[in-house]
This record gives sequence, C-alpha cells and structure tokens, in this order.
Amino acid sequence: MVEYMEGAFGRRVDGRSEPFRPRGPRSAEARRRARADVARTCERMSVDPGFVKLRRRFAIQTIVLVSGFLLSYLTYLLFAAYAREFMARPVLAPVNVAW
Repeated sequence: MVEYMEGAFGRRVDGRSEPFRPRGPRSAEARRRARADVARTCERMSVDPGFVKLRRRFAIQTIVLVSGFLLSYLTYLLFAAYAREFMARPVLAPVNVAW
C-alpha cells in the first residue's frame, strides 16, 4: 500500500520517508525555458485589459481606504487636542466621544 503525506519530509512510501525531490525540469536549459515561459505568461497577463482594470480598481480602492483612515485619525487627533469639551461629551453612561 502506498501512502502519501504532505509535509517537510516529502512522501511516505510503505512507512519509509523519501527525501523531497522538486518536480519539474532537471537541466539548466529546461529550467531557463520554463522561466522564460512564465515570464511571457506574466507579460501577456499584465497587458490584458481585464487585469489592467482590476489593478486600477485595486489602486483606487486602496487610495480611498488609506485616505479615509488618515483623515479620520487626524481629525481625532485634532479634536483630542483642541476640542476637549466635545471629546468629553458622554455617549453612554461611562463612555464618552473620545473613548
């Protein structure tokens, strides 16, 4: 019976562990061709209109979220420094606006 197990020791065959052997091309030329294929695939994907649109949406979303966080934090700091009465206003019994 052959048993397979993922992990640091690779496969287990009949109760004995085998050393990990990476799969894929063995010669230097084959590895170079494989890397070139991956590079061509990445290049084709990077100019794909759908991927460009996704990347642009991600950038816009990131800018909006980071800007919103920084604006809210700086507003909190300004209120804490200059609007102490407002920050001390109770919201619930033991909780105030600053909390």
